[in-house]
Amino acid sequence: MSLEGDGDSGHKTSKLNPFEQSEFAQGAKLTGDSFNLWADVRAWFGNKADCEAFGEPFKGGPLKPIEHYEAYYRRVRTWDPEAVEELIAISDPAAVAAFNSLADEFNARLDSMEQEEAMKFVKRAAEIIYQKK
Repeated sequence: MSLEGDGDSGHKTSKLNPFEQSEFAQGAKLTGDSFNLWADVRAWFGNKADCEAFGEPFKGGPLKPIEHYEAYYRRVRTWDPEAVEELIAISDPAAVAAFNSLADEFNARLDSMEQEEAMKFVKRAAEIIYQKK
């Protein structure tokens, strides 16, 4: 699938934003935006640790499960389902499967997750997300 096109050459014009187009053109298997899910885990534990350090009650609620790759984009891109379809189509299937498997593994441990273990998941997620073809 072409990421760019002029309409006259038979190439489909991309619905992805310029940053996403650039990521995939440079060999990304997944878009980096999906790391936001894992960054939220890091932020949750950071906020909890800050509250504990200052003797304040933590009001962040429970740690939330990680969505699967496609589900995340279907939720955050409701206004542009064509872009979501293109993003899923251009994403590497093995990397998507690895992302989803890691999310399932994380979610299965959610109720007993400690910060050190969570940060290992975040690191593994970054390795999956930012690998190149």
